[in-house]
Amino acid sequence: LEAILDQVVTTTELIDDTIQTVQNIAAELRPPILDHVGLVAALRHELELLESRTGLTCRYFGPAAELRLHPDLATTSFRIAKEALTNIVRHAAASIVEVELITSDTTLTLEIRDNGKGLGEATDGLGILGMRERAYQLGGELVIVNRPEGGCLVRAQIPIDSSAKN
Repeated sequence: LEAILDQVVTTTELIDDTIQTVQNIAAELRPPILDHVGLVAALRHELELLESRTGLTCRYFGPAAELRLHPDLATTSFRIAKEALTNIVRHAAASIVEVELITSDTTLTLEIRDNGKGLGEATDGLGILGMRERAYQLGGELVIVNRPEGGCLVRAQIPIDSSAKN
């Protein structure tokens, strides 16, 4: 009987761990911060965290007021920004990161710039592929180029009416 109880406890702990993992994955796919404060505030918050965690100088340019965006567009933009920022921390050896949101009547443009060592040869990694796929799924495009002054530029341009593409 004791062996069965031990197995039940172990199985219950495994189930609890699995549930927590699934919740973490779901939160990463659709970060709750977007629902609570919106894309602009979420990007600013992410930059503040990055700055305090890494010592990078992080700057935000763009609208101060929150944008009214379809949830899929906000999520895609945020996930692209997070992946680009992760790549900068891992590979760029940068000291400055800038994130800019530019809106028009038809397009949301997200730019992430750094002053690091540039793109190099790594243009086909899973992170870059994921960013491209996210933009493409909403009818947009993603371009990654070395900047003439040094560093890298990631630019995602996605139609504002991208919810119609789903």
